[in-house]
Amino acid sequence: MLDWGSLVQASQTISKELEIAGLLETFVKIILQQTDARVAMVLLEHQKQWVIEATGRADQDRIDVLQARSIEDHLPVSMAFVERVIRTKEKVVYLTGEAALTSQYQNKPPQPPFFIIYPLLAGQELSGMLYLERWPALPSELFESLQILSAQAALSLKNARAYQRIKDSMVESKRIEENLKNSEARYRRLIELSFDSIVIHIDRKIVHINPAGAKLFGVCCPEDLVGRSVFDFIHPDDLDAVKTRIQRTETEGVSTSLIEQKLIRVDGVVITVEIAAVPIIHEGQPAILTIFRDITSRKRDEAALVASESKFRTLTETTASAVFIFQGNRNRYVNPHAQVITGYTEAELLAMNFWDIVHPDHRDLVRDRGLARQQGQPVQNRYEIKILTKDGSPRWIEATLGAIEFEGQPAVLGTSFDITDRKKIEAEREQLLQAERSQRLLSDTLGQVILAVASHIRLEEVFNEILTQAQRIIAYDAADVALLNNKALQVVHWQGYEKYDGEEAVSQLTQQVPDFPLMAVLVRTRQPVIIADTHKHPQWIIVKDFEWIRSFIGLPLCLGDRVLGVLHLMGDSPGRFSSKDLKYLQLIGQAAAIAIENARLYEQAQRELAERKQTEQALIETNQQLLALQHAGATLAISLDSQHVLDTISLEMTNLIDVQGCIIYRWDSQANTISVAARYNVAPDRSIMYGEDWLDDYPVIKQVLISRRAEQINIDQSNLIDSDLAYVKALTAKTILVLAMEFQDALFGAAVLIEQKSTRTFDYDEIALAQFLANQAATALENARLFEETKREMAERQQAEAALKESETNLRAIFDNSLQAFILIDPNHIIRAINKAAQYGLRLVTKNNVTVGDNFLNIVLPEDLEDVCQNFDRALRGESTLLEYKIKLREIEYWIECHYDPVLDEQDQIIGVCFSGIDVSERQKAAETIRANETRLRQEMQTLLQNTQALVSRFNSAELLESIVNRAKKLMRASGSVVILLSQDGQQLERITPKRFDLSGHDSQQLLSQGSLIEEALTSQEVQVCDLGYADRQMRLLQSLLQVPDTSTLICTPLVIHNTNLGVLLLWRDEPFTEHELHMTSAFASQAALGLENARLYHRNQQLAIQQERHHLARGLHDSVTQSIYSIGLAAETALKFLGDGSDHKSRQPIEYIRSLSKTGLTEMREHLYRLHPAPLQEKELVSALQDHCDQLANQYELEINFKTNL
Repeated sequence: MLDWGSLVQASQTISKELEIAGLLETFVKIILQQTDARVAMVLLEHQKQWVIEATGRADQDRIDVLQARSIEDHLPVSMAFVERVIRTKEKVVYLTGEAALTSQYQNKPPQPPFFIIYPLLAGQELSGMLYLERWPALPSELFESLQILSAQAALSLKNARAYQRIKDSMVESKRIEENLKNSEARYRRLIELSFDSIVIHIDRKIVHINPAGAKLFGVCCPEDLVGRSVFDFIHPDDLDAVKTRIQRTETEGVSTSLIEQKLIRVDGVVITVEIAAVPIIHEGQPAILTIFRDITSRKRDEAALVASESKFRTLTETTASAVFIFQGNRNRYVNPHAQVITGYTEAELLAMNFWDIVHPDHRDLVRDRGLARQQGQPVQNRYEIKILTKDGSPRWIEATLGAIEFEGQPAVLGTSFDITDRKKIEAEREQLLQAERSQRLLSDTLGQVILAVASHIRLEEVFNEILTQAQRIIAYDAADVALLNNKALQVVHWQGYEKYDGEEAVSQLTQQVPDFPLMAVLVRTRQPVIIADTHKHPQWIIVKDFEWIRSFIGLPLCLGDRVLGVLHLMGDSPGRFSSKDLKYLQLIGQAAAIAIENARLYEQAQRELAERKQTEQALIETNQQLLALQHAGATLAISLDSQHVLDTISLEMTNLIDVQGCIIYRWDSQANTISVAARYNVAPDRSIMYGEDWLDDYPVIKQVLISRRAEQINIDQSNLIDSDLAYVKALTAKTILVLAMEFQDALFGAAVLIEQKSTRTFDYDEIALAQFLANQAATALENARLFEETKREMAERQQAEAALKESETNLRAIFDNSLQAFILIDPNHIIRAINKAAQYGLRLVTKNNVTVGDNFLNIVLPEDLEDVCQNFDRALRGESTLLEYKIKLREIEYWIECHYDPVLDEQDQIIGVCFSGIDVSERQKAAETIRANETRLRQEMQTLLQNTQALVSRFNSAELLESIVNRAKKLMRASGSVVILLSQDGQQLERITPKRFDLSGHDSQQLLSQGSLIEEALTSQEVQVCDLGYADRQMRLLQSLLQVPDTSTLICTPLVIHNTNLGVLLLWRDEPFTEHELHMTSAFASQAALGLENARLYHRNQQLAIQQERHHLARGLHDSVTQSIYSIGLAAETALKFLGDGSDHKSRQPIEYIRSLSKTGLTEMREHLYRLHPAPLQEKELVSALQDHCDQLANQYELEINFKTNL
């Protein structure tokens, strides 16, 4: 009988699931419980293929979902049964013993189970299929349960898929919203940072203006112009035309492009601007966006150009050289001197082609170069040519030519000088040079020899070449090269010794220089030696095996002052060598020394290069590891599936750290439990793999989470606690490394790396690498959490989407009409977008119209092509480039700032390059002004520092005040300077410096009265300025005190330290003070106040030192004299008590006299103590002070002190 309550509850549970993964898991669990099936699978259609998306078994708790497994490979029945259900949409019930299953299901118990394939129908639509395996008994209520549950599952699947589509749509909407926001932010930043002035006005009222626009109109804050009429700034000459254009733009939607007109700034200055205007929608209302560019300087430069052309014509008419301009084939201008040189009249020259007067030998060259220069091709600017004058006589001229614009078209400007006489002189000189060439042939031969020696870079090759080339110049029988090392000559290479059986002897020959006088002289003097007959030379030493040497040349191989070795040439007969041979050989010696040193350096460089290659190889290996780590981090950063992230991390940790396994635990800080979140290649121990465990059961993980420091454990450690040892054994590990997963000071769990092969100690780099990946895992978990939070915000963002699209349209209009040039170029250098400013600028530079579809490289000058291609390629690699060029247009130099920036698509892939340009000539000028201002500020700061050092080093107040007055007067170039100090209570003016000014004759209360200059400066603690030509009665009193003329400007600066007014500094002069000088005065006053406070503290410290010394003296008197007198009086009092009243008067009289004297002495000491002002006695008498002192001692040391006096 059906359990309807259980079925209804199961249906409700299924209907609550909106996520496909949760729905499949819940549905399979309910099916296994309700049908007693052994295996349950859910088949869904995915990309027109039916796959297994969920699998559950009765003997396992886990349900595998979203597997997308192939039916052919993983379903244990024939595909024909599945196709039958798909075709008929009816269930299939079959006994597996009838060979329906694959081979993996053949080894089963004697009673094979049934399998059922049940369609999941939502109406007539097949949503999926349910595959079940169970034992043969089929209760009657089974199919009723399946019908109810499958219908609910099919409906829930349909809902879950719709929900998934909604989620995907929300994600896409979010992406679109982010793109729109980014686009709006970019365009808004383009407006705010644009060098062009951008104004948006509605109904002739300004509603928005960027900072550049505010600066153009002469105000600091753009908000000051919002609300004002645009007609307030239009010059009367252009007012009617502007009104017409605005009316036409509002009614017809017509844009305005690059029109010149005049504006009136806020300060009344008239400027000339270029404007462009376009209709837009601003905050839902029709508006007009206008872009301005100040061209006042350009117009001024154009006027200067006209004046310059006038000067040019005057110069060419009076110069002594021929000046001409030709355009196309014809001469367009010739000056009078050109007529003198050629003999033709001006009319004749202007009627001729520019090459007609050239000699036939040079005519083709001149014609081709002249035409090529007009086409912009690179051509030599200066050369010499021969011409024919009108009478047919040849003349030589030196011509200098350059490309110009003449009446708006390319032309060539040339100047020429008659060099016919110079050519005659050069011909005569050529005859003299011919005689020199024969002598040079010998030198050329020697040069070839020297070049051959120097062309080798290996020592053995150099030595061989030295001897070979020496043989070319001087015929010798044998020769060798010996190198000098520690006063010993070692033969390193030789030729010709084999004829005399001397190779073995020469290979072992080492000559100690001091033992051979001839060699010693040669090395010491660095001069060659030639011996015609060795047997007759007194210094020649005949050595065994070398008796055959009869003539000899020894040439030192010197590099600077250093002897590297000696070249020996030997002959077997006397007189083989002459002094002429020695002259040629010396040239070889110099080249040989250089070649030997170069070869030595080359071998040294080769050794260093080999060492550097080893270092570079190590660096490459490190970089490869870092690249692998970067790839892993990038993979983790782009995924919002936390489980995929954790699985990836466990895999990457295992590979990068070279361990066998990895476990990632998630930590629940509130429950103090940990659970396995991901694993890789870990033995299937259920106590480790599933469920939640108390953190206290894993001490090593707990320690890592508390200390946030990595811990590693080896299984053979002697101090391991039992729980840690059991954990390591459960992992079948030899060594484990445990790391905390941390993100922004928050802990998310721990990662455990497992080394199973052998015990191991992880080094610092490995731990750092693993910690990085663990923190990446924490970051991914936090990103996944944030992703869930952001889904709740999607509805609000969709409402803003329409507004953002409208904003993008408006900002696109701004881009198209910006006065800053923009060109968008694809990777094939084809222009895909270009705004009007770029078209206008390129038309000025190239004289051609550039449009979309043109090749960008075709408009680049040939000399700039290589640099442009490099910048373009750099942008395609993701690097931005900023360059500044100086160009010349209409004889005016401009600085242009150019940008090459990558253009990214929605997937952040580079799809092209954005080239932009802006005129920064004014910025260059401003930079020069800033540098000048910085230099001036450094000088002023140095002056202030010197003043500070001088002021704080003075402690005499009178000298300090005089120094303040003098330095302030000098610093500010003032006519006079005064310092007035306040009294201690700050209510009166107490002192004035210089002393020649007298405060006694003036009422200081009036000078400090409400509204006076001094009172305002002290109250506001800021500099006050007064023009005495407009002074009131209170100012006249101060003017009278300082005796300042009416034409002066007076400033009053407060002297403030720690918000306390010390006085004021007054300065005056005839010319007004600048704003900068007022700041300087304020800074100087602060330093002066610091100096005054420093002097006051110095005097106060002196007074305190004197007072402390007096206190010390009082304490000394009290401790010594007073106590002694008191002791005497006490002894006298005691003696009188012992004598009693009945003793004789003669005995008592001296003692009573002593007592009286002690009392008198104590009284006098009290007076002295009071004069010295010890602190306790200023407020009370001695007894009370002593009583208080005893009370303090009793409280401090917890004593019972009974104090009594009897004086």
